[in-house]
Amino acid sequence: MNCKRSVQFATAALLLAQGAPAQIWCPPQAEWIQSFNVQGSPAGPVEHGTIHARFLGDTLVGGLITQRIKRDRYVDLGAGTIEHTELPTVYTRFGNGVVKVRLGQTTEFDTLLWMGAATGDHWLLPGVQNTYEYRVLHVDTVHVDGHPLRRLALELFHAGEGPVMADTLYERIGLLHADTFEPALPLPLAGNVQLQCYRDFALSFTAQEANACDFTLGEVPVLAAAAIGVFPNPATDRITLAGGALQGGLDATVVDATGHVQAAMELRPGQVEIELGKLPPGCYALVLRGEAGVHVARFIQL
Repeated sequence: MNCKRSVQFATAALLLAQGAPAQIWCPPQAEWIQSFNVQGSPAGPVEHGTIHARFLGDTLVGGLITQRIKRDRYVDLGAGTIEHTELPTVYTRFGNGVVKVRLGQTTEFDTLLWMGAATGDHWLLPGVQNTYEYRVLHVDTVHVDGHPLRRLALELFHAGEGPVMADTLYERIGLLHADTFEPALPLPLAGNVQLQCYRDFALSFTAQEANACDFTLGEVPVLAAAAIGVFPNPATDRITLAGGALQGGLDATVVDATGHVQAAMELRPGQVEIELGKLPPGCYALVLRGEAGVHVARFIQL
């Protein structure tokens, strides 16, 4: 379900020149639902609600490929009233099994998650003055929708207090019992944050404690299945797009069946042809993002 090279424009050339990273982190359509039970201040009220995070697409920060993750917070005020807050966009990078996060508005990145860590490895949480770190207690492999994912049993450790809490890190998915994107919030203000559900274009995951998940909150509308067609299918060296959704520019990503991005590009308004280059035979997905929403067109490369 994915694709490889595509052509022609400066954005595409720059991303391809750097080598698109394997999408074990933030594959197409990645989104998370987290529940929380947080005390706003030591003497303040306890807030209940959900946080919805979704991967918007790649951009460049400091000349490096960076993932943009939009986050929305929904607080249950009672009596059927929900308070919605748009949280700051999160910028991450992924490489060599490490997810890094941008600190503040600079181009500096610090380690957020070490998905490739082994038993005994440890890393400091960003933004907490080197007082908290995750220590890896055990590593194994689980299968989610047929995909083998590394699972790391973690211990959050404080330099002065010792072990604080246990957690689990799933490759591709994130943390189970803490805010994946803001792990540095001081305890106990971080409260009880729980991953409820995760999904992307290829797999879905529901935490054992979760009852139900709502992926419609703040979600980019998905274009109708017939909005864009891919021809020929199966393809050889190029594909042609057809459909009304092609009006206006589109960001395009080609992804293979393992979740690896093979190409990223910007399509100019009216561009309908994409060169595939030496794309290995297999199943691929072409992910197109525009003002109207997101569409995934699947095709086979011969």
